[in-house]
Amino acid sequence: MDEILPFVYEGDLIRSPHKAALLYFVFATGSLMDPNLPPRNPQAQAFCEFGLKALDLRNISTSAELDTVIAISLLASYHGDLGTENCLETAWEEMSLAIKVAQKVCPCPLHYPPPPWIFTVIYPLLMSVDH
Repeated sequence: MDEILPFVYEGDLIRSPHKAALLYFVFATGSLMDPNLPPRNPQAQAFCEFGLKALDLRNISTSAELDTVIAISLLASYHGDLGTENCLETAWEEMSLAIKVAQKVCPCPLHYPPPPWIFTVIYPLLMSVDH
């Protein structure tokens, strides 16, 4: 929260709408889990709508950043927590989108050979564990 809230108070959310979406999805999930509010309450739905609109302000595929990945993951979590059948399907789709965006943000070279230190440090540790 120390990275997000200064943007709110300094007015820099226009520069980073995906950070604003992340904040709205945190509020949506918090409102959804609030025991003092009814399930699927309008406040949570409103925060979710605000988050979706903030995500739409910048193209997800061309200007992806870590905040985008976290925001989409929180959106998937929100829909998963709603618990209806359609929302669970939506949650899976959104989580797969978050994974695809994460691969663009940090392309992991999974097809490259592992670094040499793996064989000298980690492999002996794995072999020493009793199975």
